[in-house]
Amino acid sequence: MATSTKTGSERVIELLESIDNSMKQILKRSAAKQAPRVADDHDLNGKYGDPKVNFNPRDYTGPSMKGRPMSECPAEFLDLYAEAKEFFGRKADEEGKTTNKGKPSAPYEFADAARARGWAKRIRDGKHRPKASAAAEPQTTPGWGSDTAETPTDGDIPW
Repeated sequence: MATSTKTGSERVIELLESIDNSMKQILKRSAAKQAPRVADDHDLNGKYGDPKVNFNPRDYTGPSMKGRPMSECPAEFLDLYAEAKEFFGRKADEEGKTTNKGKPSAPYEFADAARARGWAKRIRDGKHRPKASAAAEPQTTPGWGSDTAETPTDGDIPW
């Protein structure tokens, strides 16, 4: 007859750790199945509701949005940005990353993802129209081939 060398309290601790690990796995699977959060008007109109974009997502092919507030970005960009922020949030959560002040950074990533989705929804619903930026607008300076350019005179020609 084999006897166990573990005490009763050691077996209880082992069982509780097993239950804890099982619950974490269930919660992870449950979180993965939930629809992504979209920030509401209260959040978007609040103090932190229109953060500046700090990078261009890898798959985005349009003009750079880096440094612009989310409210000035196209909905297609915001969709990709939200996916990237969601990814960074999951990664930060898994790795236990923290801010400089020691707070978990994942909730901030998830909040920015939700805000990007919220701004994209506002834009698609016609509740907000992004401002046109000087960088994205075509140049309107008249040139020699344009109808609005002045015809050069002999004094304008350098030879």
